[in-house]
Amino acid sequence: AKRMGNEESPTYEDTIALQLDVHTALSRLSVDEREICEALSHGFSIREIATRLGRDWHTVNRRISRIRARFEEMGLDGWVKTA
Repeated sequence: AKRMGNEESPTYEDTIALQLDVHTALSRLSVDEREICEALSHGFSIREIATRLGRDWHTVNRRISRIRARFEEMGLDGWVKTA
């Protein structure tokens, strides 16, 4: 069900399976990591996220790297946007 790189449009079943995979990946993150994911989904920069969470931007950047690694481990590479 993890066919993000596929050229074809995903089927309903593929979409549901992918949503479940993403939900599972998110549930395995810490509270801070989930907050970072949410902020990223709203388009905030690393510096903006750091300010909002009261963290150093280096800390936020390291956590994003860990989030990316967890998503990649689960085969959800298509959900990880590389900058």
